[in-house]
Amino acid sequence: MLKKLLLLLLPALFLSNCGKDEVFLFEVPYEIQFTIPAGLNPFETHIFETTMIATRLDSLLVFNGLPWEEVESIKPRSASINTIFANSSYDFIRETSIEVFDANDPVRVWREVFYREEVPFNTGNRLDYLASLEDVKDFMDDGVFNIRVRLLLREIPPEFIETRLQFNLGVK
Repeated sequence: MLKKLLLLLLPALFLSNCGKDEVFLFEVPYEIQFTIPAGLNPFETHIFETTMIATRLDSLLVFNGLPWEEVESIKPRSASINTIFANSSYDFIRETSIEVFDANDPVRVWREVFYREEVPFNTGNRLDYLASLEDVKDFMDDGVFNIRVRLLLREIPPEFIETRLQFNLGVK
């Protein structure tokens, strides 16, 4: 009887912490614009990099009375790409990811912070990403960081698409 009770309680104990969100001190919003050109080859991976993005963390840390040394982690929270002109669509994208990378490192150290696999065929002019669990604090200690958007296509983009990437990073 005791074994049966333990078998019933053990999964409940392990699953009891599922679904709880991490608590962050604050989130920092970022916005980047780039253009996806028409006629890209669907058999290649296409990369769009933006470097030297200001973290804007100094003033937020001062405002919250928190020195940099006490920041536990900086993690991805949410991200999406939106067309600037509403008549475009992202249904030509098969997979996409967003990576934080270090431009000063000769081996190009990077971490995937957002991703989207198997983008639906009926995707419109907004594409939401899923956040990874990566901590990117070590990429931000210089006051700047770099972003790379990686696209794998299912078909050729029919037109130039002005794109706005919006993402939030949570500071813990």
